[in-house]
Amino acid sequence: MTRTIVVSGGGTGIGKAVAARFAADGDRVAIIGRRADVLERTAKEIGGTALVADLSEPAEVERVRADLAGRFGTIDVLVNNAGGNIERHGGSGGSDGIAERWTGNFRANVLTAVLRPRRSAIC
Repeated sequence: MTRTIVVSGGGTGIGKAVAARFAADGDRVAIIGRRADVLERTAKEIGGTALVADLSEPAEVERVRADLAGRFGTIDVLVNNAGGNIERHGGSGGSDGIAERWTGNFRANVLTAVLRPRRSAIC
């Protein structure tokens, strides 16, 4: 039986390796990420579906959830891999700069896991 696998952060690194492994095993794989060019290239390499979205944005999550429901109905395996230390540099100095960087990392690493598509794409 073919499973439906969704990997957030599936365009590069660990997410790409996980998605490629599932695809090699014959599963249907959808990868989600923010960079369209990276996702399209990876999806083509592994034979998967690319869905461009910033999963730290609730409206983007709802759009992806509806798209997944329409394409696949339900999700058998969900790999929450999106995130990273995206706000290491930049921002203003002092406490404001620290808060700005931490907020960016919170959005990338916590909200992407909390606001993710659920196993049942229609819920």
